[in-house]
Amino acid sequence: MRNQNRVLQFSGLSGIAATVLGFSTVFLSIASSPWFSWKENALSDLGVGGSGLIFNTGLAASGLLLITFILGLLKLSGGCWAWRLGSYLFLADAISLIGVGIFNESFGRVHLYFSLAFFTLMPLSLIMLGLSLWSRGIKRLSLFTLFSALFTPIIWTMPWRGAAIPEALSTLATGIWIINISLRMLRSGIMDRPASCPSGRVWHP
Repeated sequence: MRNQNRVLQFSGLSGIAATVLGFSTVFLSIASSPWFSWKENALSDLGVGGSGLIFNTGLAASGLLLITFILGLLKLSGGCWAWRLGSYLFLADAISLIGVGIFNESFGRVHLYFSLAFFTLMPLSLIMLGLSLWSRGIKRLSLFTLFSALFTPIIWTMPWRGAAIPEALSTLATGIWIINISLRMLRSGIMDRPASCPSGRVWHP
């Protein structure tokens, strides 16, 4: 149990670090790119030119840190297949983020595919995690997770001229969720691994 709690604490720190690093490098890239427009550009436009090294390295590093965060999620599966599926979808999402950082816009369709995968897998993973929480009776956290998941497609249905704003808002919603779960991981006493998914609780109320 002590080793398990250490894994959770390390995963929690990684989740917070991934979120802070990701947003910090994005805003640092924007600050060093006077040509950038929130209304006209996509965030990926920052991956080419003078800000490219900062932007791309930050995304790839954030994706690597998220993989460590996801190890903590898997520790909380409690035998629940929906939670494990959501965690693996989140893993694929983290790998997609790494791909976005490695293959910038100069790689054409390769970058586009990784970007589409990132913004598609993000809500899908949260939906599965939210449904798993609901089946365990953890209703408030479940609703928060499902809201974070549905926020992304809702934002993307709005008529934006550029992609930067919906990209930032949808990523922010997921980032807030990651911080929330990471803080719970750091309070390792909240972990009570159930023998079965429907009958047990992972998070104390």
